[in-house]
Amino acid sequence: ATTIMVRLHNVDAPEVNFYVTKDQPYARKSAENMRKFLLRDTVEITVVYKDAFKRLVCDIVKDSTDLSSYVISHGYGWFSNDDATTLDRAAELKELQNTADKANLGLWGEPGRKLRPETWRKRYSRLKDGQSSL
Repeated sequence: ATTIMVRLHNVDAPEVNFYVTKDQPYARKSAENMRKFLLRDTVEITVVYKDAFKRLVCDIVKDSTDLSSYVISHGYGWFSNDDATTLDRAAELKELQNTADKANLGLWGEPGRKLRPETWRKRYSRLKDGQSSL
């Protein structure tokens, strides 16, 4: 078995205390649910691009299920748009997020204000100003 670390395209999941001083609400549950979905299965990975930190940003498919759509539709993360996302894809993922939010699925069912991970990192970063958090 080979392990490859990639970033999931179009998803920004809640932060765990790696780059920040404390877990974002629902971070561990989100990671565990994604791990269970992928555990011991073969997936198809398509590299979309390399980001500014030279990470591979990828689309991942398992048994014809797109992981980004799965994550967003279950409330395990936020939709994250970028230049590589088509308008149709963006509309689809926004709608999945809105549906999950209205149904209080995943992080949307958690109490309290929902902060996007980017905001959470800025607020609770372990790093000093000027250092990259990723």
